[in-house]
Amino acid sequence: MPPITHPETYPKFQKQLGKVAVLAEMINWCIRNPLQGQPLALDDPKMTAIQSYVVW
Repeated sequence: MPPITHPETYPKFQKQLGKVAVLAEMINWCIRNPLQGQPLALDDPKMTAIQSYVVW
């Protein structure tokens, strides 16, 4: 297993969002900003898969 380079716990205050955010909100922030993509709905199965992977 690769080393954990960014250990994160959520919910927590995120300067980028200016509020306390849950993991799904940070995933969408990353999709929108650095990746310039379209955010996922919070109940989208793809969002569930990404969150599961991150938590694992």
